[in-house]
Formats: sequence, structure tokens, C-alpha cells
Amino acid sequence: MAPTNAVYGYTDRMSYAAGDLVRVHANADAPTVVEVDLVDITDGETTEVPWSGAGRYEALPQSHCVGSFAVIEDGLPASADAFALGTWLWPTTPDGSGVQTLLAVESTDGRALALEVEDGDVVLSSHGPHGRSVMARAGVSLLPRTWYFAAAQAVDGRVAVTVAAVAPGAEPVSGSAEPADAVELAAGARISLAGAHVARVERAGSAVRGTADDLFNGKLEAPFVIAGGLTEAELAAAASGDTSVVTCDAARVLGAWDLAPSGPGNDVAVRGIGGAPDGLLVNLPARGVTGVSWTGAVASFLHAPREYAAAHFHEDDLSDVGWSSLLEAGLPPDVGSGLYGIRLRCGEHTDVIPITVVPSASSSAPILVVLPTFTYLAYANEHMFEGDVSGLRPDVQLDPRDAIRVGKPEYGLSQYDRHSDDGGVLFSASARAILTMRADYEMWLTESGRGYCGDMYLLRWLRAEGLPFDVVTDLEVHQQGRQLLSRYAVVVTGAHPEYTSAEMQDALRAYRDSGGNVMYLGGNGFYQATGVVSEYPLITEIRRGHAGVRGWDSAPGEVTLVSSGEPGGPWRHRGQAPQGLVGVGFCAQGWDRSSPYRRSAESEGPDVSWIFEGVEGDDIGAVGLVRGGAAGDEIDRADVALGTPPSTVVLASSYGHSDAYQRAIEELGMNLPGLGGGTTDPEVRADMTYTPVRGGGAVFSVGSIAWTGSLAGDSPDPGVVAITRNVLRRFAAGPRDA
Repeated sequence: MAPTNAVYGYTDRMSYAAGDLVRVHANADAPTVVEVDLVDITDGETTEVPWSGAGRYEALPQSHCVGSFAVIEDGLPASADAFALGTWLWPTTPDGSGVQTLLAVESTDGRALALEVEDGDVVLSSHGPHGRSVMARAGVSLLPRTWYFAAAQAVDGRVAVTVAAVAPGAEPVSGSAEPADAVELAAGARISLAGAHVARVERAGSAVRGTADDLFNGKLEAPFVIAGGLTEAELAAAASGDTSVVTCDAARVLGAWDLAPSGPGNDVAVRGIGGAPDGLLVNLPARGVTGVSWTGAVASFLHAPREYAAAHFHEDDLSDVGWSSLLEAGLPPDVGSGLYGIRLRCGEHTDVIPITVVPSASSSAPILVVLPTFTYLAYANEHMFEGDVSGLRPDVQLDPRDAIRVGKPEYGLSQYDRHSDDGGVLFSASARAILTMRADYEMWLTESGRGYCGDMYLLRWLRAEGLPFDVVTDLEVHQQGRQLLSRYAVVVTGAHPEYTSAEMQDALRAYRDSGGNVMYLGGNGFYQATGVVSEYPLITEIRRGHAGVRGWDSAPGEVTLVSSGEPGGPWRHRGQAPQGLVGVGFCAQGWDRSSPYRRSAESEGPDVSWIFEGVEGDDIGAVGLVRGGAAGDEIDRADVALGTPPSTVVLASSYGHSDAYQRAIEELGMNLPGLGGGTTDPEVRADMTYTPVRGGGAVFSVGSIAWTGSLAGDSPDPGVVAITRNVLRRFAAGPRDA
């Protein structure tokens, strides 16, 4: 695409307290003067807030930290003119264009030797002032997703590259040559894995970002550099998958490294073996992945660490895109909790970067809205519209910002996307320009607000109602738990709180059971177990598992969250279906149109009839901004078998869904003829429920992402407005902790 001079940016965090320092990062196609100010998004993007950071700044083109690799900066302890270097590898795009580095040794003068994959073969090349020169080739054709042992040796004036598919009795294949110049390794040489010519490595909070060339797609395990060559017996043992063979003689080891995670958590260390210097993983390659010795007898890195001693690198991994700071300034010390934006303007272009200001400890607001930021990250800059979506939306209408991201890896991927090697995306980082998280962004799937923009429907309605409320993000609930929630009479969710951590689940359950009131104003909530790799910058992790609605399957044996050690996949499959938490749980999805609800006879009961005060007739939600009704997009129903409490009252249920609405796949044992959809399946519905909870609190749930869209627009649905108002006012008047 031609330069646009449009400027897009992000902030160092998604949420701040009043007075906190905000760092704004921005990229421009060409040097551009940008006007920056702070605006109240809840009141609209034109409501300016006085701020010391407002002013004119020059935005510059940035380099981008994309693509994972590892680096051992301290380098080799000694020189060697006879040596072997190598690794076990599992390539995913061996025939991909360009050169892919396995292991590179770079001297302080810039000269380097590199073991590489090129055109499906493994080669040893030299890099120097006159460029790159291939010294020897193995002469193999690597297969994708197959384990190999690869090594390059320099002994007695000859170099050889040897490759063997890892299997009992495998025969190594070698190619050799006599180089014109002597080949040696220099003391102090830097080692890099899965990338070469490392130009930048920086710690950014809990993440490590950087840049390198010739990036590798696939897994590496047990890389090494040793003095002297490898014997035939050692080569045979390596080909059988014995990764210890090259380190048995400690006197020969110049460097060997362990890529296994040390345990759950944010582990970026590459551990040296036998006194070798440690290194760093850069740009978040995946750990907790199966290695060369995985047998399939266990399914978690926690139970057999040596079978999970590999790391999976991708040329499009991203943990922090690494744009330099455009400005740093403290927020006003008296700014109230709410949704704000850092507005960047140049010419006719505007980008408003959203931030959340969390409440002070002295806030007296009775209502707390929890923005589902983990869900925003799961969908961040998704590329599903580039796939075959004809069955979902045959008339896809893209926001102009979608086209801007295509082909630009610096915008990163969503957890619905696949890497360039077709593997599922496990991690999503906040330190990038997330153009799908803008207050005016309408998603192609519903052609309306979804995610952040969809939650603006609720926040702007609350502001118009004049009810005092505070706003936090998922991260604050993850960090502070029930202690935070218990300060409020009612906790209100966003429209799509799909991705939640164990800490969040525990916090909401404890709050509810101790007398708190919960309003679940969405659908498909509390669905997917989510881990937090890093809090600053915020990076989340998912493992899709092998069941449930999903954009990709986890690889066999790779379902455990490396961030927490917990099983990934749907909460339902961990015995925590959302019905047990909020009364309803995900059951169906569709995107042609949304439907209304119809009141039940039970809704007339004396304990719940107050919910419908001011509501005329039995039908509710026949209009709305999300596909024309209040029950749609993704919908939830009550189900006692999945944990809906016996005390739950089903107040209303949706009706009239088309066959575009299909049962969630986890509810189908087999795909059989005649299962139908919304026109014939009574289980395809959204249930509105009320659940009194022992301790004095209650849970009100609507079971639909589309609900809050019926609060918004020029003609909101009067029934949806009345019901939401009635419940919110009753809950907000309830008791809360001091």
C-alpha cells in the first residue's frame, strides 16, 4: 500500500489510575506532525479533557519487533577450529521462501556461521562483508512437522552438514565441502537461535522484544556447539532422539542450551547447560510444546518436563511491537473513572487510542462495570474476514481500518487467527495498535459495535441514565479479586466476557456468594480459560483444546497453559460451565438477524415481577443495533444439567431464530441429519434469568451479546431499557462492603 501519512498508536497499558504516567507510542508512514489531546469517550470523542500531555508532536516511521528468536549474548567461552554445531528441529514451513536460521554464531567483527534451512534443505553458510555464501548442503528434502537432527561440522579442513529424521535406525544424510578459507569459531561469539543478525533486544516490563533476520518457523530443541566432531555412534544416537549425546563429554561443550520451561509463569530464560551462559527468548515463542522425545503418554509439560523441552518459533510472533514513545505525561490527578481516549490528529486522519481510568479507593459509586479486555485481546486485529466467511456473512462490509492491517505483521494477530505456518495463535499482546478496539469500530460479522465498541452502547446508556458508576478492566479483577468487587453493590459485565482467568472466576463467585449482585448483560460469557503471561505489558494466553467452538485445534499434548499450568479450553470442560456461575451458558450462534424475547409465566411471580415494571406486552427486544433485535449474535440458555441453580427463574426466552443459528458444537455428540437450527431446535434460544443467591445477592442474566445494542441508537427498545433500568436500580440500592 502507498504511504497514507495516517498515524496509529497504542499506550503502554490499557488501564490507569488518575495521575498515572501514560506513554503513547505511534507509527507514521512518513514523518508527520500530530496533534494530541485527551478526550472523554463515554461522552463522545469530541469532549476534550484538560491534560498536560496535549500538544503537537512529530510521529516517525518505526521499526517493528515481530518474529520470535533466542539470543545468547555472552557468547562462546573459547575459540575452536574443529567443532560441531546443531539442534533438533521440527520445521513447519521448510519450503518457505527465503532463508530460515536454526543456529547462528556471530563474531564481534560481524562475521557469522549459520546452520539454516533453505529450499527445504539444511545448509551451512558464512556471512561477512561480501554477503552470504553457502558452504555445504545436506542434500535432503525436509518434511513439515517432522523431527530431525541437524548438525554442521568443521574438521580437518572440511565442513559437512548432516541431517537425520528422528527414528530408530535412521540413516543420517550428509553433504560436505572443502571451503577456500579456514573455518573457525571465535571466543566471545554471540549465539542466536531461530534468527540471525540480531539488531535489537530490549526488556519491556515482563516481555522481551527485539529484531532479527532470517526467522525460522517451527520447533527447536537442545541446540549445541561443541569442540571437535561427532562420531558415527554419536550421530546415530542423535538420530534416535537422544538429545543428551552431545553434552555427555562436558570437556567438549562450548555451549548447550535448554529450551524447556522451568515451570508455569512468564519464563523468558534460555538456560545454559554445563556452565554455558544463559540467554533470552525474544518476542514470545511458545513453550509448553511437545518435543522430540514426546511419547503421548502424558499431555502436559508439568508431568514430563523432558518431553516438552522444545520451543516453537514463528516469524510473526509478537509480544511488544516496540514503537518508540511519542510522548509521556501524567493523567490529570482529578480525572474520574471512565473511558477516555488519547486522540491523534493529522490532517483529516484521527485515531483515538482508548484507555480506562480505574476508580480511586475512596469512590462511592455503587455500580462497577468490568470491561472484558481479555476478550478484546482475543479478537484483537482479527483476520477472519480474510478466510472463507461466505457461510457467515456473504456480503462482508469491512471497516476501512481492516484493510490497513492486511499484510502488515506489526499489527499482530488475534487468538482466532493462525500463524503463517498454520499453527494457532496462543498469545495476544496489548502493546500494539489494536484497530479493532476503537469506540467507533464496527465489526464485519455483525456490522455493528462488537467488543469495545459494543460495550460503548452500555456505558453511554449508563451515563445518560445519570447513574454513578466506575469502570475497571479484566486485569484489575484478575489482580485484586473479590477485594475490588466487594466495594460495589452491583457488578455489571460487558456484552461478551468470553475469556476469563481462574482468578476472575473465583473473584466473581466469591463476590456473588457473599451477597453481591451481578448483572451479566451479554452472551457467550465465561467460556474460555485464559492465562496471563505478562501483566505489564498485558499478554494473554489461550489453548483452544480439542472441543468447543474454536478457530483452530490445539496440537496434541499442548493444552496446558504455560502461564499458569492450568488446563486450557472451555471452562465447561473443566467442570465450571457458566450456568453454574451466572445461570446461563453459551448454546448457539448466528449472524443473520437478532430476535425478541417473550415473557414466561414464571416472570409474573411476586418475587420477580418488579423486573418488568413499565414493560408493555410480553415481547421484548424487537429492535436493536445488533442485527435488529436484543437476542442474537451469540446466545446462552439455562440448563440445570450444566449447573443452573434450581432457584433460577427463567423470566423470558428468545424465539424466531433462523436456521443460521446452530447449536454450539460442544452440545452435539454427532452431526446427524435433521438437527436443524433455530427454526426446529428448542434448545437454540437465549434465556433471561434471575437467580437469588444465599447471602442476599442475586444474578440477573440476559444470555445475549445483542442485548446492549437495544439500549442504544435513536430508538432503543423500551422493554430492554425498562428491564435493565429496573434491575440496575434495585441492585445498586443493595448493601455493599464498607
